[in-house]
Amino acid sequence: MTLFIQNVGRGTSRLAELHKGDEVAMWGPLGNGFAVETDTPTLLLAGGIGLAPFRGYIKRHPQLGNLKLFFAHRMPLECYPIEAMAESVQSQCMIEETPEDLQGIIDEIGVQVEQYAEGGLILCCGPTPFMRTARKFALEHGARLQVSLENHMACGVGACLGCVCKNDQGKHTQVCTNGPVFWADKIEL
Repeated sequence: MTLFIQNVGRGTSRLAELHKGDEVAMWGPLGNGFAVETDTPTLLLAGGIGLAPFRGYIKRHPQLGNLKLFFAHRMPLECYPIEAMAESVQSQCMIEETPEDLQGIIDEIGVQVEQYAEGGLILCCGPTPFMRTARKFALEHGARLQVSLENHMACGVGACLGCVCKNDQGKHTQVCTNGPVFWADKIEL
């Protein structure tokens, strides 16, 4: 098992302290994952740590020629496990170091989404503003987009309501049991 984490809090700090051979109790998988449509051109939009779910997706996808990865990041590229993915599928990476870079990334997301709007599938994971941008372009172009939410999950069974988001009808829905992957037009970001 490989963990891809960004050390930002108590939980990830404890994970970062683990050593090979340490025992860890795990529970999962929880919820649902991204759609796999073997014969459909599929764009993978990853922002920063949002690259993580695409490693396994690429590894298991039966038609790698139908996948393209667009990866936007802030830290140096060597901080991410991009190398093996880039060897397997067509990839484009953009780094954000300046405000101009951010606008370039936003513009490129718009271009990419438009290219996959007709007959394609777009999968997205990253910071909420990144996913909001992808959702905005998907709605404008009528593209099919799934997003993987990174909400904090406490209980994992839908009881505590700590991970909820609002659906397209304005009602709360549990991310741990009904997500973390949702069709972007069915939730609010």
